[in-house]
Amino acid sequence: MAKWTVSMAHDAEKAKRINEIMAKEDLDVIISRYTENVLYFTNVWPITGWGIAVIYKDKDPILFLPESEMDFTGRAIVKEIESYTDTSVAGVELLVKNLDVKRGARIGLELSKEGLAGSHLGYEVAFPNRPSFESVARALPDCTIVDATPAIDEMREVKSTNDLKQLALVNEMNYYGLDAASELLHTDGISEMEIATGCEKAIMDAIKENPAVEFIRAYAFVMAGPNGIKASRPYNISTAYRCKRGEYVMIELNTQVNGWWSDLTRTWVCGRNPTPAQKDQEDAVSAAIEAAFKAMRPGLSWRGAYEASRQAIVERHQGQHHTPFLGHGIGAKLHEKVPMMHGGVDEKHKFQAGHYCSVEPGLYIEGMGALRFERNVAVLDGRVEATDEFPCTL
Repeated sequence: MAKWTVSMAHDAEKAKRINEIMAKEDLDVIISRYTENVLYFTNVWPITGWGIAVIYKDKDPILFLPESEMDFTGRAIVKEIESYTDTSVAGVELLVKNLDVKRGARIGLELSKEGLAGSHLGYEVAFPNRPSFESVARALPDCTIVDATPAIDEMREVKSTNDLKQLALVNEMNYYGLDAASELLHTDGISEMEIATGCEKAIMDAIKENPAVEFIRAYAFVMAGPNGIKASRPYNISTAYRCKRGEYVMIELNTQVNGWWSDLTRTWVCGRNPTPAQKDQEDAVSAAIEAAFKAMRPGLSWRGAYEASRQAIVERHQGQHHTPFLGHGIGAKLHEKVPMMHGGVDEKHKFQAGHYCSVEPGLYIEGMGALRFERNVAVLDGRVEATDEFPCTL
């Protein structure tokens, strides 16, 4: 195996959190192969799904990558990176057999993970399952295999300063696409799909503007007029529908840069000339975002942020158009579970410094469409900070 030493600074915040949770859960080693978890541990995004992060409780981690992927390690936060060539269950078994692991160690594997973040190869995802887990057990017969999924999920709930920098970079790139999409709305007759593809193209073309970007992929979904009513569903779909002057045109934009995600929404009026009633609705959604920001502080409840946001909409007489949801976590996966802000969440769930999430109140109005603004927000000590800068205006 060849070895590379990389120059990126070690993420001491993340290492401390990982070590504390491993100690709490009595884990001696974590062997991770899910692409999003490997990215979390190493800040390297495996391309084919065969990256392996080995995280020790008492010594430095190791990242194993297929030899063909070694060109993409410049952002790594681990010092030791080794290449290997046999990307198969048998190859992984041999690799694990040669690890420095003490007899009797508790080995954490991702035994119960569901809901996978896609890899760069969107057409194909390689991920560990029973054959891989059994191969690790064969390779380490004197160790105890346990499920590390809950521990890894807990680690990922709080983003380090370095994580937040990666997430902010995604929104720097989104500005290009939102700017291009908004310009397309000055005249009617353009289709949802034309707006979506124009937005995606502008973002991906902008890779030339930032040398820190190696991987980028934007997924834009536009829903206009009557289609906008469906935008509160857990998915959006662009169609050939042609926007009509005066309708709401909502764009849901999901972008990854180097494996880290953003989740943004903007809404415009086709023709860019909103009526007084539409301006009132815009003001209600903007007030809901501002109210949520004020309620998002370490130690305050997720539900409290939702209720503050909802109250701002009700006070502006738009409650009948509002759906009971405010936002979700974002990170190495587009939709993460922490924090999760809605009316049914238990008051015991509190914000912590390092939470990163969407804030996305919306109105869904028959005959007009969807008006939703979605910000991406870091909860910090004493304040919140939005990482998206493109204006929320009709």
